[in-house]
Amino acid sequence: MVVPFINLLYRLKFQRQKQTTLDFQNQRTPIFDKFHSKKTGTPVGGGLLVIVAVSILFLIIFPIFKFSNIFISSNYPLISELETIFFTFIAFGLIGLYDDILKFFGFKRTGFFGLRMIHKLF
Repeated sequence: MVVPFINLLYRLKFQRQKQTTLDFQNQRTPIFDKFHSKKTGTPVGGGLLVIVAVSILFLIIFPIFKFSNIFISSNYPLISELETIFFTFIAFGLIGLYDDILKFFGFKRTGFFGLRMIHKLF
């Protein structure tokens, strides 16, 4: 499942591009660029496979938890806790996908490559 997906990413040329970044003072960051130059050509979007696989497993296992009478000790209602964890997982996955799309298509390149640091921290 993993290898065909990675081959698909290579075939679609969904690969990391060479980047030149600027810091918060609009100064070039050659050391950072040098460290990240080895990543050029690496496929991006592998997180999408993780999101799909975990989502499918969640959709299979969640009804089993919901309708089984198996006692699971928890301080909170188990179903709402699992829903919260799943929602958070999907939300962070979508942020990662958005970051990969920005990097791949180069939308709004203003010196930063992908999401800005303030957006990643928010």
